[in-house]
Amino acid sequence: MGSSPGKKPAREGFVDDSDAVRIGCVLHHTFATPFPVGGVAISGYEMLKALAGVRSHEHREWLPIVDNSQNMPELEQAMMDALRRHAGAHGILIRGHGLYTWGGDLEEANRHLEAILVCATGPGTGRSRIR
Repeated sequence: MGSSPGKKPAREGFVDDSDAVRIGCVLHHTFATPFPVGGVAISGYEMLKALAGVRSHEHREWLPIVDNSQNMPELEQAMMDALRRHAGAHGILIRGHGLYTWGGDLEEANRHLEAILVCATGPGTGRSRIR
């Protein structure tokens, strides 16, 4: 991947604060779906066991949502605040932008991304508010 002339690549500043979450890789997926206020709960899917530390489909994954902003320090602060409040989250949603998820390495981050996407948007008997 290259960058466009005169353009700076995005900087996910929330990854710099190692007190909140330890990560080696961050992945992003764009969502066009409007998000509810506050966050999205996902539960009832076997696929949730693909998330690090999750051992049961009865797990309830909470994805906090923060409002998008072009003010990067403000957006980073909102993301860090949300991750501090929901330290066990495996992802965060940015309203009007999409999903960020992470892992200790690319393989784990990709596994988290796939699990969240399948559980949050796919058909099945689980429960999610992203539809």
